[in-house]
Amino acid sequence: MLDFYFINQFKKDLKLAQKSRYDMDAVYDVIIDIIFEMSLPDHCRPHRLSGNLTKYTECHALNDVLLLYEADENKVVFSRLGTHSDLY
Repeated sequence: MLDFYFINQFKKDLKLAQKSRYDMDAVYDVIIDIIFEMSLPDHCRPHRLSGNLTKYTECHALNDVLLLYEADENKVVFSRLGTHSDLY
């Protein structure tokens, strides 16, 4: 199990996602899978980002809801959660 941290922007993004009535169970399942270093479902399509965001990994928590996080062998830092238009 990795140590995990949520930055303040991620906490705000979670609250916004709850208000937007996203399927939060699916979002939390992806977060738990990442923390416990389990393989993510195929629909998540995790991949490293490029450019200014090279330190981040992105995965699809839902169809159009992205989860950005930074992980190493000891910890994971969750940075952003939102749609493509919210994040980019």
